[in-house]
Amino acid sequence: MAKRCDLYYFSGTGNTEHLVGLLAAELGKREYEVRTIKIEEVRKKGLSVSVEACELVGIAHPVLGFDCPGLVYAFLESLPQARKPVFLMKSAGDYHAINNGSGKLAIRLLAKKGYDVFHDTIIPMPCNWLLSYDDRLNRALVEAAAGKVKALAAALAAGERKQLPIGPVARRILRLIGILEDQYGAKYFGKYLRAGKACTLCKKCVNHCPSGNISVVEGKIAFGEKCMWCMRCMYACPAKAIDNRYMNMFILKGGYSLRRIQALPYEAIDFGAKKLGLWYRYFRAYF
Repeated sequence: MAKRCDLYYFSGTGNTEHLVGLLAAELGKREYEVRTIKIEEVRKKGLSVSVEACELVGIAHPVLGFDCPGLVYAFLESLPQARKPVFLMKSAGDYHAINNGSGKLAIRLLAKKGYDVFHDTIIPMPCNWLLSYDDRLNRALVEAAAGKVKALAAALAAGERKQLPIGPVARRILRLIGILEDQYGAKYFGKYLRAGKACTLCKKCVNHCPSGNISVVEGKIAFGEKCMWCMRCMYACPAKAIDNRYMNMFILKGGYSLRRIQALPYEAIDFGAKKLGLWYRYFRAYF
C-alpha cells in the first residue's frame, strides 16, 4: 500500500516548483502517493490543513534573504499539532553555506508543534535575482538538480537524517538580514514597482501575486507594501511592462524563464579546465 506524502510548497518564479515536480515523481517510484499543495493557495483561500493521514510531510520554498519567506513562516504557524516526520527542501541561487541557516527557525517552529524535521537540504538552481549566470551554466544547474532530487528521494525513503551546519553567530546575523529583507527591503522594492506604458491591463500580475500586493486602482496597476521580493510579477508579465523606479539592479535585464533554460541543449562543462569564467570557478566544487 502506498504511503502518503503531502508536499507543501511556495515558488516565486518556478525553480522550487520544478524541484517539487521532480521529487514527487521520484518518491512515486518509491511507493509514495505524493500530493503537492501550493502554500499561497492554502493561505489565500483559508484552507484547513490536516496531516493525520500522512506518513511524510514536506515543506519546499526558495531561500529569500538567506531565510525562509514570510509567507511560509505564516503557513508553518498555522499548522496543527502533530507528531510527523518532516523534510525541508529549498532552492537557492548558489550552494554556499551562507544559506544553511534558512531552515533553522522553521525547524524550531515545527518542533514546538511536535514535528520531527529529520532532513534539511538546499538544491542550487539558476539565480533569478541580481546575479545573471550564462545559459550554459544555468542549463548545467538544472541538469544537476535532477540528480540531486533523485538522491534526496532515496534519502527520504530511507529515513536518512540530515541537518545543514551553521554557527550560532552567523545564524543570528543572517536571521537579522532575513528580517530586514522581509519587513523593509521587500516592502520598499514592492512600493516602487511600476507598470509602464506597455501594460495591457491583463491583470496577470494581480491574479498571481502570492502576497496580494498588486491591484488595479483607477484603471492602472498599483503596487503596495506587501511585496515578498519573489520577482514573479516582472518575469511573468507578458508585455514585460513592470520595472522598479529605483532598484532595477536587482532585476535581471533579460528577465528569467526556467522554461527557456530547460529548452536549451545540455552541454557538459569541463570544470577541470584551467581557464574558466568567474561563476564556473565558483561552482566548480559543487559540480
